[in-house]
This record gives sequence, structure tokens and C-alpha cells, in this order.
Amino acid sequence: DLHRELHARTQPQVLEMKPWEGHVPGSEGNVNFRPSGPEVALMSSREELSLQREEVIARDKKLQQQEAQTQALTSLLRARRAELDARGSQLQALQAQLAVRD
Repeated sequence: DLHRELHARTQPQVLEMKPWEGHVPGSEGNVNFRPSGPEVALMSSREELSLQREEVIARDKKLQQQEAQTQALTSLLRARRAELDARGSQLQALQAQLAVRD
């Protein structure tokens, strides 16, 4: 058992960190660094914050798309309203011409 434990401790253990987890204080130059306690909590908090950030970015993009769509629809409605107003004016002019003829 002692031999296995000694062998396990001498094997290099590289901590793979995700880009959003950044630097963990105390890990400088230590290939055998294994986070524990507060470091693990900090890493999981960073991971959680990264996921939340991605969700917020996705929601923001969706809101921007919806806002652009709303603006496009508003412009379309204004154009249609102007078209209807113009047709209404034309109709009134035609009715006035018909009234003069009669």
C-alpha cells in the first residue's frame, strides 16, 4: 500500500482548467497542484458565472432580434397606414367628382 501511494504521488498530475476558470492562486509552477476546498468552490463559481454569462448573452441577442423585428413591423405598419390614408384621400376626391357630375 505504501509503495502504491508513493507511486501515485510521484506521477505528474496536470490540472486541466477551462479558459473561463482562469488562474488559481497558489498553482504557480506546481504540476501536482490539486484544488481543494475554496479553490474548488471558486472554480465551480467561475464555471457557473460563465454559464450564466453565456445565457445572458443569448437572451440579449434574442431580445435584439425581437427589437429589430418589432421596429421592422412598426415601419411596415406606418407605411400601410400611410397607404390607407392616401387611398382614403383618393376615394374622397373621386366621391367629390361624382357629386359634381350629379
